[in-house]
Amino acid sequence: MERASCLLLLLLPLVHVSATTPEPCELDDEDFRCVCNFSEPQPDWSEAFQCVSAVEVEIHAGGLNLEPFLKRVDADADPRQYADTVKALRVRRLTVGAAQVPAQLLVGALRVLAYSRLKELTLEDLKITGTMPPLPLEATGLALSSLRLRNVSWATGRSWLAELQQWLKPGLKVLSIAQAHSPAFSCEQVRAFPALTSLDLSDNPGLGERGLM
Repeated sequence: MERASCLLLLLLPLVHVSATTPEPCELDDEDFRCVCNFSEPQPDWSEAFQCVSAVEVEIHAGGLNLEPFLKRVDADADPRQYADTVKALRVRRLTVGAAQVPAQLLVGALRVLAYSRLKELTLEDLKITGTMPPLPLEATGLALSSLRLRNVSWATGRSWLAELQQWLKPGLKVLSIAQAHSPAFSCEQVRAFPALTSLDLSDNPGLGERGLM
């Protein structure tokens, strides 16, 4: 009985810690869905490695500026060296939200994800800073079937859709753009989406009848 009491005393601090400091990432029992909420001012981003086995991944960055990542990773590195590792990932649906993202970092992520089996990408509550570089000759586009953008602002203004489109393969079927900060797209710059079957621009107060035409 005394030994059991001592064990309980040892476990109590651990129970208290787990109750007050929840883990930023949670992976379900089936390794299917993984959700990360990085709300700390200086989060431990390595916790996201828990999600490498998940099919559906959500990462919310708490409104943090991700520019420091440019000092830690080479956004211009050739992603082909990671191709085999990225192809082995199970992720099919990815959501990234609540962050300030340098365009160079976004492009670096898209170049790597082009070698994945990702099919559905959602970007929400993001502020994209800087100019997106052009697609390198050796780069391959991201083969998405669905792209959803909600409350995403782009430093490039009206040209953002054309700049993003060059990083996508032409097989996109579903495109949803909501709460766009620059809803007036330049038709001269945007190419056709030949495989598109669903286009949703409904939640854009700044887009009037003339813009829809």
